[in-house]
Amino acid sequence: MKKFFKSSLSKGFTLMELLVVGALIAILAAIVIISLNNTRIKAANSGVQQNLSSARAQAEIFYNTNTAAPATYTSVCSLGPVGGAETLSKLIIAASKSAGLGGAYSIDAEGHFGQATCNQTPSAWAVEVPLLGGGGNFWCADSTGASRIVASVSLGDTDEHSCD
Repeated sequence: MKKFFKSSLSKGFTLMELLVVGALIAILAAIVIISLNNTRIKAANSGVQQNLSSARAQAEIFYNTNTAAPATYTSVCSLGPVGGAETLSKLIIAASKSAGLGGAYSIDAEGHFGQATCNQTPSAWAVEVPLLGGGGNFWCADSTGASRIVASVSLGDTDEHSCD
């Protein structure tokens, strides 16, 4: 009986071996979670960039087809169609949702972090949305053809309409 008991003990894992394996699994899980979080942030920012890049083309379509105020950007930031032309609202809402802002945005307002902003005049427009991941960066698109990252609020006043 002693021989049987002795041999069955030698076939198991020690507590130290189990702790080492558990620690390795925990380290690998932490690395995977961090990588997934970075990927989520990059995907959200990519959604913001894509929607605002598309806004440039949509604004030109609006400019050319709006019958309420022909050949102007008047009301390009408004919700819903204006003068039979689609505004930028759907793209701004999608970009705002990608940034975690719930789809809300301000029109003709002073921009700040935590808010999407679209400013407009008859001859110009600009929209900016904060990017995820800290740093206070925004993605900005405007009527001059710009669609790029800006290091801080570029629409610091209600009458600013460019990404400069």
